[in-house]
Amino acid sequence: QSLDTFQAHQKLPLVSDSEELQKILEDVGAAKTAEGVVDNVDGSYVVGAGLQNEVGEYNCFLNVIIQSLWHLKRFREEFLRRPMSKHVHVGDPCVVCALFDILTAICTASGDEKGESVAPASLRTALSTLYPESNFFQEGQMNDASEVLEVLFDCLHRSFTSGSGGFDSELVDSNCLGAWECSNSSCIAHTLFGMDIFERMNCYNCGLESRHLKYTSFFHNINASALRTMKA
Repeated sequence: QSLDTFQAHQKLPLVSDSEELQKILEDVGAAKTAEGVVDNVDGSYVVGAGLQNEVGEYNCFLNVIIQSLWHLKRFREEFLRRPMSKHVHVGDPCVVCALFDILTAICTASGDEKGESVAPASLRTALSTLYPESNFFQEGQMNDASEVLEVLFDCLHRSFTSGSGGFDSELVDSNCLGAWECSNSSCIAHTLFGMDIFERMNCYNCGLESRHLKYTSFFHNINASALRTMKA
């Protein structure tokens, strides 16, 4: 059903032959990829290399996060220029090393005329070793992209802040609960993606503020129904 919707949206014919369908999807994918250009080091524009997703591997949830991080220029440049010899390994094999190698490979492949796709297998293997007692991130298993992103942020935090402190565990005042999770400037995860959130309850009648709470989050979920209700 979703494929039919996609074809209708792209004004494509509904086809049943797999080879014909594959050619159509490749043509559309090539057109879409050509739009996703990024800045190269010398100021020119290059198309980001693709990531492998062979039949049965189910790498789509992992690939979308890798591609998203690579297309964020500030993260890509800051992460890739950090010396890997100075970070703490997280996992065996190391998740951070695997991410570094894949992003480097994408940069190399993007400047290559052949433009060969990059295999994400090393990162998937590194992530799976963090959860040896479960099927989490195991090859052939599906997971949510948000789960990958959350684990990567945690690994990046642990890798670049281990033993250096940076946690704000002190309360600002007795009326405020919680704390900022990380104030270490060397933490690329919290510096670029962490949101320091301060919540409070305001009384519309008397103006009294109460229930002060502060915390750090990488994600902020919004209730869509609440937005629609507010708009109405």
